[in-house]
Amino acid sequence: MILNRLAGGVKLMAKLVYSGKRNYEHICRYAPYRTIVNTKSSLTYLESINPYLYTITTDTIYHVVESNQEGRLDIISNIYYGTPAYFWAIASANNIIDPMTIVAGTVLLIPSIDSLYRPGGPLEKV
Repeated sequence: MILNRLAGGVKLMAKLVYSGKRNYEHICRYAPYRTIVNTKSSLTYLESINPYLYTITTDTIYHVVESNQEGRLDIISNIYYGTPAYFWAIASANNIIDPMTIVAGTVLLIPSIDSLYRPGGPLEKV
């Protein structure tokens, strides 16, 4: 997989390769995802869903991550959606590659549950 991006007006070619699953010391919902390594910069990423462009609407909420929520998008999902299952929507809306890197003080965009199911939304029924 090759990623093209612009940095300071210069087009860079970065080669992304899979390096296997991350080893967690505890039970973690992210454990099944593979790690992706950028061979040019040695940065690592957690495999995630396809990107989706979220639109900010009047029902969009912003959330400031508290210390007990660091690395726990599932807890934040449970607060706003009543289930931890929508952690991926928060990650996607905020362009978060590895949810375990979220720290206290981070401001997150929380898309409304309705926006997930609207026409063109990531959960649109077709």
